[in-house]
Amino acid sequence: MALCARLIGTHRLQTLSFYSYMHRFLQPKQREITRILLYVAQACHELVPPDIIEQLVYVIAQNFVSDRNTPEAVTVGLNTIREIFANCPFAATEDLLRDLTDYKRFKNKNVSMAARGIITLFRAVNPKLLHRKDRGRPTQKLKDLKVAEFGVEYAKEFVEGAECLPVEADAVDTEMVCSDPYFLMKI
Repeated sequence: MALCARLIGTHRLQTLSFYSYMHRFLQPKQREITRILLYVAQACHELVPPDIIEQLVYVIAQNFVSDRNTPEAVTVGLNTIREIFANCPFAATEDLLRDLTDYKRFKNKNVSMAARGIITLFRAVNPKLLHRKDRGRPTQKLKDLKVAEFGVEYAKEFVEGAECLPVEADAVDTEMVCSDPYFLMKI
């Protein structure tokens, strides 16, 4: 289960049956539930369809985030939902988000801090989904914010690791690098 979740999340694989398979393990009394919730959060990425993620979040919210559960279970559920939404924020609905953010007034401090974590995440990602009083003060940065959409990838303006390369390269060095197939082994 751990290997599958890590492979799905790292390589952005489209194994949609994995998420419905995980539904049966998402119970507060399940052994090693924190690890299972970690695997679920790792397997979520922005290429998974929103309806699959919505079902998964709904199951977690129904089984963990309720008044009949212990505050520890509610905290774990809210933190897991926050991590899932951090990976794919377009799967959030306004009604579900309003229900989750209502826990900011919960009597247990851990639960209220977990709910505030969700509010903080959506202030940066998509404040329009939050209730008006939870959005915070409007700034120019929030007005210019582009909301993440499903299936849209934004091009990066830089190449990761380019800062490690030398800024100026001589033509002689470039020819040597191109002609020597074992150049990388010498470094």
